[in-house]
Formats: sequence, C-alpha cells, structure tokens
Amino acid sequence: MSDEDVISEGERVTKISIFTLVTLGTLMIVIGFLSGSVALKGSGVDTLGDALGSVIVLIGLKILRKPPDRRFQYGYYKVETLVSMLGAIILILIGIWIFYVSLQSFLSPKELGYPWATLAISLFSSVCFFLLAIYKRRAAERTNLLSLKTDSLASVTSGMAASIVFVSLGFSYLGIYHADAIAGMIMAGLTIAMAYTAIKESSLTLLDVCTCSGVRGNLREIAESVDGVKEVREVLLRKSGPYVLGEMRIAVDGAISVHQAHEIVEEIERLAKKRVPSLKRLTVKIEPKEKKR
Repeated sequence: MSDEDVISEGERVTKISIFTLVTLGTLMIVIGFLSGSVALKGSGVDTLGDALGSVIVLIGLKILRKPPDRRFQYGYYKVETLVSMLGAIILILIGIWIFYVSLQSFLSPKELGYPWATLAISLFSSVCFFLLAIYKRRAAERTNLLSLKTDSLASVTSGMAASIVFVSLGFSYLGIYHADAIAGMIMAGLTIAMAYTAIKESSLTLLDVCTCSGVRGNLREIAESVDGVKEVREVLLRKSGPYVLGEMRIAVDGAISVHQAHEIVEEIERLAKKRVPSLKRLTVKIEPKEKKR
C-alpha cells in the first residue's frame, strides 16, 4: 500500500466509525435518562468518548499527509502514535467518570423503566460494536496504523460493555437493582484496562522500542541471500507511525568496487521493501570483511 492508500483507507474507516458511534451513543444516553439506567448512560458516554477518540485519529491521519520539512525531516508519521495515546487517555478519564457515577448508583439503587427499549438498544449496540471492531481491526492490519488498532480496541470494549449492560438490565428488571450499578463499574474497569494497554504500546513506540522479530528475521534472511554479502552484522529497527525504519550493517569483500557495493545495497533494499510493505526506509552500511589470518 502507498502512503496515500494507507491514509485514505484510515480516513474512510474512521469516518464510518464516527457516524456509527455518535448515533449509538446518543440513543443510549437518551434511553438511559428515560429509564434511569446508569449503566446505559455510562455506556452512551463511553461511546461518545470513543467517537471523540475517532475524531482525534482522523485529525492525526490528516496530519500524516504533510510531507517532510526542515523541522520534521523524517515526516509526521509519529503523530499517528501520539494521537493513539491521546485517545487512550480520554478513555481512561471516561472510565473513571463511569465508575464514580456507577458507585453513586450502587449506594442508592432504584427501579428502572422502559424495559423493552433499554434491552433492545443495549443488544443492538453490542452487535454493532463488535462488527465495527472487526471492521476496524482488519483495516488496521492492512494499513498497519496503530491509532486504528487502538480505535478497534475501544470498539471491543464498548461491545463487551453493551453486552454486560444487556445482562445487568435483565437482572434489574427481575428486581436485582444493584446489577445496573455493578455493570457500570465493570464497564469502567474494562475501559481503563483497554486504555492502559493502548497507552503502553504507544509509549513504547514513541521510545523507539520495536520488537519486530519477524521483520528483523526477514531482513537478515534477505541480506544473506544477496550475492556478495559475506555477513549480516546488525539489524536495527524502530517504528514511526504505521511504518518501520531500519538500519543494517553488512560485511562484503573489501576488494570489490564502489559500483558493486552500490548494487548490493540496491538489491537488498529492493527485496526488503518487496517482502516487508511496512518498511519505509532501510539504511545499509557496508564494511569490509576481514580476512582470516
């Protein structure tokens, strides 16, 4: 995928996500107020928070379109990772708020109204969230966008939360009024846990941590297969937004010409970008292979 294709697909998926989340969140909040369900209201607020996170992702994707300049000489790709972290922080704040409201409801439980409407919207929302999560996850795998992956995790959380709300509403209408508040607290915990995972991954990426074991192995194998390469001494990788940047040190016969060395480097780069589509840049340093005495 080209940069333009990656960003365009990310924007398209994010716009669909925003429309879906705003619609579902609004319905859940309205019915939550009418019925008095704190879990449904909390789920609605959480959904609108996800929509806000999607808006931030969309803004980040638009920034990715900017070409490298004198200040950002490697481009704006890490903005996408920063945006992912901001979205996760918003989710944590929403989770804390939901937990507080749910705790207040637990201390003062009450009977809920509009049973069929609340059950229907919670079940419908749960199905929509899981379908949206699958859609965004597949798009994240195609584009390698961390912000889209984080967004898909948020949808999974919302789907699980809506499912818990559905079950808790059933218990509430059977006379177990504390079930609604307990569901709200569980939902808050899930939201905070998912957001923590996303913040951890984003932080590691911003600190240039890149396990990328499969990519590293592929690059080493590619270099070793090129004629003229005597040894692959080092492969260093780091993530930059949806892309991987790499550095490699290889050893070649010290007697070859500059032109031959250049051809070896070009062949490594060509094969590497063919096998690893997410590889944005690979810098290859050539060193002479020392003769054994």
